[in-house]
Amino acid sequence: MKRPLFVLGLTGLGLLVGFAIFRSESVGYFVRWQKLPVPPSEVDRFVVSREGDLYAGSFEGEALHWDGRSWEVAEAPAGLEQGWSVIHPCRQEMPQFSPLTRPPSGVVDCIQDEGIYAEFYNKHVYALDDQGNVWQWSLLTHALGQVIRLVVYPCIGGIAGLILALAVLVGMRLRGRRS
Repeated sequence: MKRPLFVLGLTGLGLLVGFAIFRSESVGYFVRWQKLPVPPSEVDRFVVSREGDLYAGSFEGEALHWDGRSWEVAEAPAGLEQGWSVIHPCRQEMPQFSPLTRPPSGVVDCIQDEGIYAEFYNKHVYALDDQGNVWQWSLLTHALGQVIRLVVYPCIGGIAGLILALAVLVGMRLRGRRS
């Protein structure tokens, strides 16, 4: 076995694995869905969402507002979608509906919003399941944090690959001496 190629190969493989982990994390494959507290009235549809604010309609005809902390009865303000991409019903696609995120089952309504600013990206997905539960999946990424992780994760992977390659070579050498 050519030792330098073996070491370079495992180091390169580690770099690729580190980059794959960075990419998976940055798009939200490791973000879990969370069930929101029970609203004051049973929700039957979503109206609009933006940056952590969700407006939903209830079977009783009320408009409900989720502000990221609690539910309250309130009307949705006009122009809430301005500057944001709101998709209703949302696309049940990866990564937010990946099995890794543990998505809700029996989704009957879904709404998604996303906003892009100079320094961060924000995405929220809300799902209403057939049991009347409201679920939330949120991803917030900052540019500086992304750049740091883009460097750190592949470096850690490369170092792990290098250590593994050296451990294998040392193990082979020790086994060769015993023979």
